[in-house]
Amino acid sequence: MIRRNCGCTEKKKTVRDRKSVTEKKTASILSAFFSTLFQYFYKLSYVVGCQFFRFLRKLKSKYREGFFRAVHAIRDFFAGFKDRFRIGWRRIWRNFTFPFKKLGSSCVLIKNQVSGAYRQKGFLGAVGEFFYVFFCGARANMRIIKGFLNYAAPICAAFLLVYTISYFSNLDYALNVEYQGMEMGYIENEDSFDQAEKMMQGRIVYEEDQDPINTTPKFTLEVVEPTQVLSVDKMCDNIIAASGSVINQATGLYVDGKFMGATQKGAELENLLDGMLAQYRTGAENEEVDFIRDVETKDGLYPESSIVDLKNIETVITSDVEGEKVYEVVEGDDPWGIAEKNDLSLTELTALNPGIEESLLIGQEVLISKSEPFLGVQVTRTETYMEEIPYQTEETEDNRYYRGYSEVKTAGENGTAEVTANVTYVDGVEVDREVIESTTIEEPVTQEVIVGSASNLTSYSNSNNFSSSSGSASASGFLWPANGGYISCGYGGYAGHYAIDIAGTGNGPVYASMAGTVVYARNQTTGYGRHILIDHGNGVYTLYAHCNALYVTAGQQVSQGQVIGQVGQTGNAYGRHLHFEIRINGRYMNPANYF
Repeated sequence: MIRRNCGCTEKKKTVRDRKSVTEKKTASILSAFFSTLFQYFYKLSYVVGCQFFRFLRKLKSKYREGFFRAVHAIRDFFAGFKDRFRIGWRRIWRNFTFPFKKLGSSCVLIKNQVSGAYRQKGFLGAVGEFFYVFFCGARANMRIIKGFLNYAAPICAAFLLVYTISYFSNLDYALNVEYQGMEMGYIENEDSFDQAEKMMQGRIVYEEDQDPINTTPKFTLEVVEPTQVLSVDKMCDNIIAASGSVINQATGLYVDGKFMGATQKGAELENLLDGMLAQYRTGAENEEVDFIRDVETKDGLYPESSIVDLKNIETVITSDVEGEKVYEVVEGDDPWGIAEKNDLSLTELTALNPGIEESLLIGQEVLISKSEPFLGVQVTRTETYMEEIPYQTEETEDNRYYRGYSEVKTAGENGTAEVTANVTYVDGVEVDREVIESTTIEEPVTQEVIVGSASNLTSYSNSNNFSSSSGSASASGFLWPANGGYISCGYGGYAGHYAIDIAGTGNGPVYASMAGTVVYARNQTTGYGRHILIDHGNGVYTLYAHCNALYVTAGQQVSQGQVIGQVGQTGNAYGRHLHFEIRINGRYMNPANYF
């Protein structure tokens, strides 16, 4: 039987051959694309890397032959660099764009093949054709793909690790507190709970038969939102609420972290504290007024046993407590001036500080009170004031006059300075002064004085018949301290005047009433003014105040009748005179009784 060939077999064979040719062509195109791409990278690496290192090697060998040859080589290199760059850039650009051109051609072929499959077999046929071509290309270039994955996989893993760490590190963790079967909320750490517990124990006043509240919490670490974390104060309120105590909303007062009591009149408590500060406010610019101690009010839940009447709190915070209040001596201070500054009498000041009249040094702490307010107030303000600049005295010796003689040739005048300083007060008492700026408004005028250099005067007298000579003294051993004169104000002439004022001597000399050692010779603008204190031994001291000039210094030994200064009108003085004191064993004596 002869089978007739209708041509179907040849037609099927032709389709299979075409399909095989298409597969081979697609694989060939993809293979050529990846091969070209890697050849490009190879050439690029060769141009950028190998050629560069070859150039360095050549440069190194030439450098060994000498510096100038290297310079010439660099010059020659850059002379032809422009042409080499142009040629090299064209080659690089051609090699770089060639794979993309080839890839574009491959994409066009793939597109045509997929489009043909879509027209013949529909959408599913087109999808199948696309994946078939893709897997054929991948299978043909499996070696290249594996090499790529060897580099890509570790990089992806590294990025994944960094992302994971970043994600979990940005989460907010907190401790969920469970107490007596109740959830109290979230806190940052266990220390916060300990602080809340300590605060809770401080708020509660336990009765004699009442046991302290025992807090044994259970902590669980959880991821939370930041807004869910409670403050220490809120956790304290929750603990008190869970304790079963009778509680009320109130305002608590804490001083240096210690609970002083709570009141339901929170606004009145704030007004009370502000009123204590307001009495020290002056409204000056840059003024700072605050309590010395850390004072804080907290609104919250408080046990009923801890809530007291506001007057009880007021009594405590406005009371005085044991504690010494001191004043630091500054330049120009004297006992009388310190007493005036601190609203004390001289008797009260000397009772608190025995021996202050015999020894008073700059920087020394003087006791002005044995108690201090429970809530002391510190004020710091910037003050601008005018201050005198003491004039200097220049002496010119003249042997035409006896020693002890002096004549003012040019009167001295104090200058004026505008001073800006930060002054700190504690409870109204100045404790610190920091000068920020000092501007001289008027320069002081130096006083020129002519003093005698011939032998000492032999005698002198005064109008009140108190007479003596430089070589002898009264029966008591004291010498009249001025050149003549009279007592213008006697001992006790007014309150606090424990001396005699000797006037009528003009600008005459001041003599040492007895031999001794100078304790100090001070220049100050208030109080005693320029004054001298001399220690004569056995508890005997003499003081000479309101001098115009001082001729001795601290520690100097002086003899009886030696000129130590000049009568003047400095400090708190009305009219030119000598303020003369005699102190024996810490007591003021009437000097008139010793002449």
